Amino acid sequence: MGVLSKTWLLILDKFIIPFGGEMARKWVRKRFLTPRALFQLQEGELQEHQRRTLEILNSLGLRPANNRAATQSAISEIGIALSELLGHDAEAENRRFGINFLQRYTGDMTIVELMRYLQKMDLRTLASVVKSVSKELCEDPAVRLISTRDVFSGLVQQAEVACQKLLQDANLIKQYLDHPKDVRVYQEASPLGCKGIDAPTHSVAEQREIREAQMQMKRVGRDTARQRCSRTHIVMSVAIGSGWASGRSPRYMVITAGNTDKSNLLIPSHTPVVVCEDGQWGYYGDPDAGPSSEIRSHWTMHERLAGAGPEWSGCRWIFHAHLVDLIDLSRRHSLLSSVRIGDRDVPNLDWTLHGTPTLGEQIAQAMTQHSSRVVLVKEHGPWFVAPDLGTAFQSAMDAVNTVRQL
Repeated sequence: MGVLSKTWLLILDKFIIPFGGEMARKWVRKRFLTPRALFQLQEGELQEHQRRTLEILNSLGLRPANNRAATQSAISEIGIALSELLGHDAEAENRRFGINFLQRYTGDMTIVELMRYLQKMDLRTLASVVKSVSKELCEDPAVRLISTRDVFSGLVQQAEVACQKLLQDANLIKQYLDHPKDVRVYQEASPLGCKGIDAPTHSVAEQREIREAQMQMKRVGRDTARQRCSRTHIVMSVAIGSGWASGRSPRYMVITAGNTDKSNLLIPSHTPVVVCEDGQWGYYGDPDAGPSSEIRSHWTMHERLAGAGPEWSGCRWIFHAHLVDLIDLSRRHSLLSSVRIGDRDVPNLDWTLHGTPTLGEQIAQAMTQHSSRVVLVKEHGPWFVAPDLGTAFQSAMDAVNTVRQL
């Protein structure tokens, strides 16, 4: 019927409905409250951050009442994500952040500004972006940069490209460096052929060591799920065998597979074993899960460190990730050859094409010359080495926490 005013309903809520319970409350509201009074009542019951969410949606023209049912679900998802974000941090809508595309990055913006830039996208895409960004802002109050993989996770590549085009049209995208030769090019290293499922090791001990290394990658990979970085852009590797210092067999490198979520590795499919005999490269493992395109850089690092003396020969593990906090630090000090992280100076190398032996040579040389087990590569990210993967991963997390405190 819709004949009761808001005042009468409040009286019923306070003095009559308590005896009938929540079912009575819902029935009275549906049976007697006018639509306008119901809206006013619900609006009054909303918390401040929920009212602000409605204002944001209205300012962008996203009004659930004016959209078909097919789009109301997406708008509802946007509203829930914004409401949770503002409820978590009342100042979140004013926090400014950028999106890191490795060789490019956006200028600072707020989440509302990002929504405005992308409002031409279909609502499902916009909802996915808002949910991802809200999650990052909730997890890290001090976030400055968010990885493109984290912003556009769950989207098909065409949607990600379309979003980037809108940001480009808004003149938000910037290059790290002006000279075109310094712009990162995603050129995959030539893929390796699969030589079989299991590597024909020289001893049972080597086979056991390979299996233990694969399980260690799975355990540490699971821990990356709680970190703010792209779980795809993580590479872990270990040198196994007694021939690394001499450059002869047996030499095996267990490395994570390319284009895989490192927080959910499948063993042994996502941890192939790379070999190089007489200049012929290949790997053992899943034919559909080839090793990371960083194989030649990692292989060269293992070779150089194995021959660099006792201090380095035990550092058989490499952990590399696109940790946006450290990428941002390197970018802000792009003119410096080293940056200060805590109580140590960390080499800050110029960009070199990824996946090449040259990159591995430069990183290993910087580590040994400066006695540093971590090196930053501009526009690429940090590299850590250690005797075991857990130590390398913890060093990465310690560096990130130190930078965030700064």
